[in-house]
Amino acid sequence: MKVRTLLVLLGLLAAALVVWRSERGAHMEAVDVTTELSGRWTTEAPGYADRFLEIRSDRVVFGRGGDDAISHTLVGVYRESE
Repeated sequence: MKVRTLLVLLGLLAAALVVWRSERGAHMEAVDVTTELSGRWTTEAPGYADRFLEIRSDRVVFGRGGDDAISHTLVGVYRESE
């Protein structure tokens, strides 16, 4: 009996998460990377002096120190509507 109750509760929780996620997605709108956001971002903090974050229109590059960097393709950029 306890297992059945637990499964029902988990099912209800999963359904609630699906509804919440779909409602949240309804308030999102696809946008392009803005000029204010694009570019290379650095910090003056001594522990991260050789690291950077570069945002381009089609990818994000993480500078991990020295010549080491890793690049990821941007799939989409979304802005939450108010």
